[in-house]
Amino acid sequence: MSMPSHADVIVLNRRPGPALQPGDLVMGASELGYALGFYNPQVVDDVWLGHWTGRQPTMVVVDRWYYQQVIDTARAAGCTIYMSVPARSA
Repeated sequence: MSMPSHADVIVLNRRPGPALQPGDLVMGASELGYALGFYNPQVVDDVWLGHWTGRQPTMVVVDRWYYQQVIDTARAAGCTIYMSVPARSA
């Protein structure tokens, strides 16, 4: 599998505006730490997007390289956590 390009990253933001506000929670791969800080409690690496923890993200950053297997597994099991993520194109 090749590394993701910018076009392979999908950001799902539940409110307009790029800046993090107090109380916001961003879920995505650990690489977000380079931009948002590795010791930032508002950034969580959770491929199941809170499904098992109950945490509700304000913003989700998904890249197919890291998340595709979980996306496929969740969809096959009828889990709705990735319903907003477009299906993989052939």
